Amino acid sequence: MKMLLKKAPLFLFAIVMALSFSLAASAAPSADQAAAAPVVSFQSANGSWIKVNGDGSVTANASSADQAGKFDLIPVDAQYFALKSRTNGKFVSFNADGTVVANAASIGTAQKVAITYVVNTPQEKAIQAKALSNSKYVSAVNGGGGKVVVNVAVPSKFETFKVKNWQ
Repeated sequence: MKMLLKKAPLFLFAIVMALSFSLAASAAPSADQAAAAPVVSFQSANGSWIKVNGDGSVTANASSADQAGKFDLIPVDAQYFALKSRTNGKFVSFNADGTVVANAASIGTAQKVAITYVVNTPQEKAIQAKALSNSKYVSAVNGGGGKVVVNVAVPSKFETFKVKNWQ
């Protein structure tokens, strides 16, 4: 119960989002649901923005949050979300081997992350994301400037991302 109260803002947000989209736990989002999802960008600890490159690789080395750094934040169920790249239309995969790449046509285990808000005010939002595939946190290597991986057991500042909401 204490854990639930600690994560209450995320839990309530996830429930509201799941209900508003009427998603079943195992159902893939429809085109309408994906179109209605919030569009977000993520900024790493060193100020670099996460982006999807032409080959689908995901890096934290963009100087601004442009189209390559925009993602649809799609609620999958009350606990998990998926990110769909606005660059290539693919879902981001958080693979068990630690790699992160936007290459999936649909949502499966590797595309799901649990998001915890570490800052959640009207002025600022910051999150940490834990992959379902390996129970590790998404991390910007060295705080940004290069690869994004999913290989950290205990989150710190390199696993914390500011969120820009475009809608």
